[in-house]
Amino acid sequence: MEAKNDLRREAIRLRKQGLSYNEIKSKINVSKSSLSFWLKDIPLSDADRTRLYSKQIAILARGPNSQKERRKRQVEKIMDAAKHEISKPLSRESILFLGAALYWAEGSKTRGFEITNSDPYSYYSWLIGLKKYSASSAKHSKRT
Repeated sequence: MEAKNDLRREAIRLRKQGLSYNEIKSKINVSKSSLSFWLKDIPLSDADRTRLYSKQIAILARGPNSQKERRKRQVEKIMDAAKHEISKPLSRESILFLGAALYWAEGSKTRGFEITNSDPYSYYSWLIGLKKYSASSAKHSKRT
């Protein structure tokens, strides 16, 4: 119990120095709810209130940029991992599965053996798999 009283006294001392709840929380290991309960009757001076308000405005002003930078780093990390993963050759089974899925989704169900897709990468992926692993000739396929 004495330790908790010591923490409370330290929190009050720091608050009287003009520190915010977050600043106090970073110095002593106490929850914000405890700080709020202990410090609700300790007023801040006008100078301290102005300092904390200015600090809050500065944090809010840089917020979008720091989020943008963090998001950019995350995307770069994912892209690097994807490049490493994609550089591995696909197995025969994977290519056949990809071709079957593309044909099932985009292939002709009534006419010949053809695929209709506006994405050239999808079409060429299907065509490469067809040429490489199909028993029938891919030269009879046409892009529609």
